[in-house]
Amino acid sequence: MSTRGRLIVFEGLDGSGKTLIASMVAERLRACGFEVVVSWEPRFDEYKALIGSLPRDSAEAPFIEALLFAADRLLHYVEIVGPALEEGKVVLLDRYYYSSMAYQGSRGVPLGWIREINRYVPRPDLAIYLDVPPEEGLRRKHGSSWRRFEEISILERVRETYLRLVDVGELRLVDATRSPEEVVEEVMSLVEPLLGGCRGGSPE
Repeated sequence: MSTRGRLIVFEGLDGSGKTLIASMVAERLRACGFEVVVSWEPRFDEYKALIGSLPRDSAEAPFIEALLFAADRLLHYVEIVGPALEEGKVVLLDRYYYSSMAYQGSRGVPLGWIREINRYVPRPDLAIYLDVPPEEGLRRKHGSSWRRFEEISILERVRETYLRLVDVGELRLVDATRSPEEVVEEVMSLVEPLLGGCRGGSPE
C-alpha cells in the first residue's frame, strides 16, 4: 500500500510568483527523488469561463464566484489532486480555498460560508502565502489576459485578508519581493521538514 502524499499550497496576489516558485520547488523536489504533481486553480476552462462571464458589479457575483470556484475545486480534487495524493505524490497547488476567502471574502462573502462550501476538500499539509504589495503584483502581471480581480482597491483588501490568515496561523508568510532564488530557499526551509528533508523516495 502506498503512503499518502503531501499537499502544499501556494497563495498570493497575481504577480506574486506562485507559478514560478511552484515550478522551481517541484524541480528541487524531483531532484531529491520525490514524485511531484503541479496544478492550479481554477483548473477547468468551463468554470473559468462562467466566472469571467458574471456581471462584475452585481451584488450576487462574489457569492456565485465562490460557488463556481468551490465546484471547480472539488472536481479538481476528485480527478487530479486526490488520486495523486493516494499514490504518495507531493502535490503543489497554485491557489486553493484560501483564494476564495481572500478574493470573495474581501467583497463581502462571509468566510464561514466559504469554509462550509469548501468542506469536502481537505486542509493542505502546508499553505504558503507569497506576499507582494498590489502595485508590485500588477507591475509584474502587465499584459495578463484575465483581469477580473485586478483593481488596486480590491487587491489591497485581498492582501489584508491574506495577512489575517497568516496572523491566525493558517498560512505561512514568505516575502516574495525578493529574487525567485531567495524565495525558493525560504520556501524549501518550510517544505523540507514536512517531507523529511531532501533524502529521495516518497514522503512518510
